[in-house]
Amino acid sequence: MASNSSWPRVATVLFPAIFLVTIFLNSIFSVDPYRCGALIGDGQWIDPLDANGTRRPFNTWQPDGCMMRKYTSDDIHRCMEGRHMVFSGDSTTRQVFWGMARLLDRDLANKTRRESATHAAYDMEFGGIRMRQIWNPFMDLDKDGVELKKELELYRHERENPVPVSEQKAAALTMIGFGSWWALRYFEEESLQQFSSAIDNVTAILRQQDYPKFGQRPMIPGDGIGNEVFIAPIAPPYYDDLPSKRKGPKGLHVGEVESMDEYLDSVRDERSLNLLWAFPALSRTEPAAMVDRHETGFHAAALAMIGFGSWWALRYFEEESLKQFSSAIDNVTAILRQQDYPKFGQRPMIPGDGIGNEVFIAPIAPPYYDDLPSKRKGPKGLHVGEVESMDEYLDSVRDERSLNLLWAFPALSRTEPAAMVDRHETGFHVIDSVAETKATILLNARCNAKLDAMDGYPHNRTCCTNYGGPSLVQLMFLFFGTCYVIACVVYETYGILKARVGRRAPFDMETGLFVTALLACYHADRTQFLAKASKMFVYDEFTVMTAICVLVFLFTIRRSRAASQPDTIAPQKTPEANILLPRDQTEEWKGWMQAAILVYHWTGASKDLGIYIFIRLLVASYLFQTGYGHTVFFLKKKDFGFKRIAATMLRLNLLSCALPYVMGTDYMFYYFAPLVSFWFMVVYSTLAIGRQHNDNLGALLGKISISAFITYVVMMKSPVPEWSFTVLRLLCNIKWDLHEWTFRVGLDAFIVFVGMLTAIAHVRYPNACAWALGSYVGAVVGLVAMYGYYHACGEYFPTKEIYNSWHPYISWIPILSFIAVRNMPGPAQLFTSSAAAWLGRCSLETFTLQFHLFLAADTKGVLRLGMFSGDSTLFNDRWRDLVFIVPIFLWVSSRLAEATGALVKLVTDGTVGQKAENESEKLWSVNSKFDELILARVRPLMPAMHTWANDLRVRVAMMFGVMWVLNLLS
Repeated sequence: MASNSSWPRVATVLFPAIFLVTIFLNSIFSVDPYRCGALIGDGQWIDPLDANGTRRPFNTWQPDGCMMRKYTSDDIHRCMEGRHMVFSGDSTTRQVFWGMARLLDRDLANKTRRESATHAAYDMEFGGIRMRQIWNPFMDLDKDGVELKKELELYRHERENPVPVSEQKAAALTMIGFGSWWALRYFEEESLQQFSSAIDNVTAILRQQDYPKFGQRPMIPGDGIGNEVFIAPIAPPYYDDLPSKRKGPKGLHVGEVESMDEYLDSVRDERSLNLLWAFPALSRTEPAAMVDRHETGFHAAALAMIGFGSWWALRYFEEESLKQFSSAIDNVTAILRQQDYPKFGQRPMIPGDGIGNEVFIAPIAPPYYDDLPSKRKGPKGLHVGEVESMDEYLDSVRDERSLNLLWAFPALSRTEPAAMVDRHETGFHVIDSVAETKATILLNARCNAKLDAMDGYPHNRTCCTNYGGPSLVQLMFLFFGTCYVIACVVYETYGILKARVGRRAPFDMETGLFVTALLACYHADRTQFLAKASKMFVYDEFTVMTAICVLVFLFTIRRSRAASQPDTIAPQKTPEANILLPRDQTEEWKGWMQAAILVYHWTGASKDLGIYIFIRLLVASYLFQTGYGHTVFFLKKKDFGFKRIAATMLRLNLLSCALPYVMGTDYMFYYFAPLVSFWFMVVYSTLAIGRQHNDNLGALLGKISISAFITYVVMMKSPVPEWSFTVLRLLCNIKWDLHEWTFRVGLDAFIVFVGMLTAIAHVRYPNACAWALGSYVGAVVGLVAMYGYYHACGEYFPTKEIYNSWHPYISWIPILSFIAVRNMPGPAQLFTSSAAAWLGRCSLETFTLQFHLFLAADTKGVLRLGMFSGDSTLFNDRWRDLVFIVPIFLWVSSRLAEATGALVKLVTDGTVGQKAENESEKLWSVNSKFDELILARVRPLMPAMHTWANDLRVRVAMMFGVMWVLNLLS
């Protein structure tokens, strides 16, 4: 049995061991390695409910476990690279065609739509991209569908005989969506028969089953998934809203559309169909998303995609519509022959083209049957279950024929009647914004992997992508880092079993945990190992999460330590009562600030101006502490040696310098470490230059004034930053965002100097400083000042831009006011929150790791486990993820802070030029025969190594050299 003291050590071993095993199992058993299936599968609207209980205007669709990208016309151009898109099917598919056209050129699309015939084929250009709409509601491949048949055969030919992107003639994206017309024109059984026949015809051409499934094949370098054909299931109408003319014998019947979609699902795996289930989901619970909910019930008011089925449901008896539908499906799949290939989302990405060209089939979204008019419910109208039977047929042949079924399409309106525009007519059509979401789903499926490879980070789109694939540097780290962690786990386990203690270099578990944290960041935010979700700001959620943090901090209030840290505050007779900003208090301050920042980022609260201003003040407070703490140290210790600089800079930057090589980001992305490092060097330079005059108050104030002036002019008014960044780009392949950097520096241009002045006042005039910032009078003035600041912000700063322009000059007011209130004599001075102080001790690691282990998609989303389902709200869904993620995240941050400190000590320990052998023995302690074997190999090299290894300047120079090489390789 392990003793109580060994449990932290056991936990340090268990975490990386469990993590690596989980990653290994996921890589073997994952059936959706790129989350392509999740994208075209299910999802939900996460827009806040309006006063009417709808989610209008339906802007934010959340697929299961990934985040979608909002596509611009330029994005679409870069993805298509001169290739065209094909949409074939009925009026529901036509809606997606116009939705895609609006994304390319909104004005031209709206104008052309008004001037074009309704039930006709289109061959048009929007923004220079050719788009074909092949009108073929019954998926007839002999008459109306001759052009579609040619497109599908060309797609299959190029798939079987790959050619470069520049030579491709097939559509980059094909969508097939049909079935609603069968449901409307046939009896229920006949509509399913017709539908399944059409599906069979299409899949016979595609032969998708001959290839890996969509989302499971490797990405195509430079083109993501490659060209694809998507099939859109039918979104069932809101049957109750349909007019009576749509409910006749050959009208729509409850379940008729669903039966067509069920058929699609049944053959999906067999024929490797790319089904867009997200399309019906767009209006599943949102009637407002349907533009003709009270007419046909299928349309939205608003890449080859095939979408059909609704006309069968509308024009055939129920049994006949299914018969016709299944026949059409069989005809299409016979051409595609998708079953000859790996399933969509499971085959490797194509270099340069992502998933490659694809054909997607859209299942029918069932209408809201009760909303259909009586004319739609006749013998050949829509009947409950008629559409569903078509979808069931699709699903039944999906695997057999490897169909790419767009189940997301019916999901769009499944529980959203407001998403339907004709819920009380045909019941199949959605509003314009939902139609554009369908087009966006198609673009995310076809283009995300391709654009990720082209653009790199930030990876704010996580559906159907391999994040561009790992670079050479990332591959090297993944291999050697994983091997190193395994060695550390084995070695530490051996030490625990043998009750060995002490350092175990080179397989030290502190270093192993540091590497594990980097690996965890990569797998969490550069693979599909964990789910990602979009942020959606809800004020009540921010309030509740903040209240929970406050309660935790209040319940852990304890008496402060009796003595403060000797390196920051001079000892006094009554330290608890007289010391300004003791260590306990500054750690607590950092802790609750970090908690607020975590809640702010997780909830996406930057949209609220008041919260934004509060967070800006917290960042300024941290920089104030930077100026205050380092100034106190330098004035008291007078230690301006290189070791102090190296230790501080390593402590601040070790994690933020390692992450860019692992994550493919850059150093400035983790902006807080660069910012604090910059201001530390400003403080150091200010006090180190002419240090002999630091005891002269006038000279010291003069140096600070000159430093503030030079720093502001050089950083904000001169070309020096631009020149510096240009040199770094040319010599080191470092590409930093100059605008973002100058914005960050300028936003808090003077608060560090206020911190320095406060430190001088505290060191030189402790009694006066204590009266001003540690008395009842100071506390009252502080409270009044904070209220006045709050009132002024609400009165005079209506936008972020206006506030930001004033922030550098006024942020010191609430910060000094808070210090005065916090140091009020009595309990406020004597007690601190231990939980907040604990968080404050690892605040730097927490701030940096949150980018990938708490947030996701490079901070644009939030990390989720993918184990739970719900409505994506905090109260009904996401709290369960937080219960697991937050403790692990905070524990890793705390242990990483300790590991970073140990690594810094390892690098900086030893006197410059020291060559003593005993230093080597301390570093390479012998605890086992295994250690002795390693030492036997290394010891002969030690005399030569000591000539440079113990020189700190050489070690730091070597670190810069390694980074320079890695930059060139990146």
